[in-house]
Amino acid sequence: MTTRKLLALTTALGAALALAPAALAAFPGKNGLIAFDKSKGAIPDIWVLDPKTGKQKDLTKTPQIYETQAAFSPDGRTIAFSWTDYRSNTNGIGVIGSDGRGMKHVTTGDEDHFMYQPSFNSDGKTILFTKRFDPNSGYSIFGVSPKGGPQRQITFGGNPDGEADLFPVGSPDGRFAFLHDSLGAPAFNQVASLGGGAAVPAGPHAIADWSPDARRFVYESNHGIYASAVDGSGEVKLADLPKQDLDPSFSPDDKWVVWTNESSHDLWMVSAAGGTPKNLTHQAGYEHGPSWGRAVKKRRR
Repeated sequence: MTTRKLLALTTALGAALALAPAALAAFPGKNGLIAFDKSKGAIPDIWVLDPKTGKQKDLTKTPQIYETQAAFSPDGRTIAFSWTDYRSNTNGIGVIGSDGRGMKHVTTGDEDHFMYQPSFNSDGKTILFTKRFDPNSGYSIFGVSPKGGPQRQITFGGNPDGEADLFPVGSPDGRFAFLHDSLGAPAFNQVASLGGGAAVPAGPHAIADWSPDARRFVYESNHGIYASAVDGSGEVKLADLPKQDLDPSFSPDDKWVVWTNESSHDLWMVSAAGGTPKNLTHQAGYEHGPSWGRAVKKRRR
């Protein structure tokens, strides 16, 4: 997938949701559940998988609303996602507990104010997302509280001439990365701070996830899964299964990478150092966009 192709199709909501990579962040800790979107028919829900037992659970269970692009919060208790309701031509960002409780739409837009690609920042107080904020604008990065409320514009690179800021990915160390696409020039990653200041150029790929130590990116390139340093150096191929591999995500313990394969439509995992891939799911349905959350600590009573 290219950024040009995404921008050409984002006016059609279904095409945009199908093509946009998940925007994730692997926050450090013990490995917990894996969230992803899954469709057994035409409409996807947000599911979770326990990688130890292989058990899956449908969290959202909304037969007429599309929910995709799951992204875990730093504490592993909340999952952000993109939603689209074609009956009303509305869309936005939602949240749900990893236990299936408390589902809420925190933003709502229409086809002229499109919002997608959520990712939590490191303190869990802001969900970053891509937004077209009026019909004649480009795409920029915005933020909103998981509780809802006012939206804050964070980057200002989008404009109607074809420039866009896309794919925000919160870093475990408080920064975030995004892809800036400038008409007539190659797209490139930038790393910035929510507190402001100049963005720093990074590698050329639309990253899918930061490593838990905030030193590496993982991404899809040439139909395979790769990892590199944040500046793009030291690229390593991790997987190259038949057809196409998409949407990689690090595990919270930094030892594994999970992704979607478009030939099997299953979730797969491999050592973060490379090795033999393992099929995680082997189940009916189309599974996409995994986000690996940290294990949830039990609350004291």
